[in-house]
Amino acid sequence: MKAVRKIEDIYMKNRHMVHRVPSDTAPAQYFKFELSGVQSSMKSFDEGKIGPRKNQKNRKKERFTEVNMTFSYPVKIDQMRWTMDGKSIEIIGAPSSLLLLPQSSIIPQDVEVITYYSRENSRKVIGAFYFRNEIPPSTIHRALERFDYFYAIDTNTVNFSGFGAVSVTTAMRGTSSDIGNGYGNFSAEIIYQDIGKDILGNPEVSAWYNLILRLLQYQDLVGKRIGIIVDSDLGKIKDINYRNSPLIDDFFLPANYELVFATDAAGIEEYFTNRLIRECDKSSKLALEEFEMRNGLSRTKVK
Repeated sequence: MKAVRKIEDIYMKNRHMVHRVPSDTAPAQYFKFELSGVQSSMKSFDEGKIGPRKNQKNRKKERFTEVNMTFSYPVKIDQMRWTMDGKSIEIIGAPSSLLLLPQSSIIPQDVEVITYYSRENSRKVIGAFYFRNEIPPSTIHRALERFDYFYAIDTNTVNFSGFGAVSVTTAMRGTSSDIGNGYGNFSAEIIYQDIGKDILGNPEVSAWYNLILRLLQYQDLVGKRIGIIVDSDLGKIKDINYRNSPLIDDFFLPANYELVFATDAAGIEEYFTNRLIRECDKSSKLALEEFEMRNGLSRTKVK
């Protein structure tokens, strides 16, 4: 099976903003912030110059980022500080008390960051990630920096007449690095493709499980923080990450492993996670087409 080219992108760092919370805001354990007009910091090279990645054919709908924070006790928030490059979202305040307590940085117990755009009757989630007991980033590019290694994986399945269901999985490994002058660099390449027939259960989740089993064999990954970018089961990812639910059967995510959601249907010009998923999807589809032609198969028609 043919592997796609190695892909690479540049993203911008550094810029800050402070949002002061109205003084009459009541103490609470749960807060929701929404950032509108969100722009990705992903850049590309153009004849030796670094500039915004552009796609003249597509007029994007406005992006929003929803930040949901849960604290282990009621807090009184004074301000929210975030770097415009998405490095961190810091909450300044104090525990709710009759006493006048000094303000400081408060670390939330649970944070979910969801980037989306609005549709007529719903919203389309472009990406989502989750953190516990730490100051979170506000963009996926900064979230990726927190992983020692990150991977993207996608599986496509086709039913062939008289043959059965064939699933092809493509996995990519990515890295990030600081290249100076306020910029960081992402790169990624395919590490393997798998093909399976009549896989029981959800082929996508089975592929995630198999990737993790492969990674657990490498001693140099022990204790490292690993991110795995996926494009399905959005509603289950948070509980899987928090070990409230198993990934598959009775298998829970190993320590230091986290799932990150990204769709291949939007955001590929803005977010490296979405671009990786799209590349995995394209490679899996190509491999399925080659398998179909090589074996003289025909696809089952959907009625």
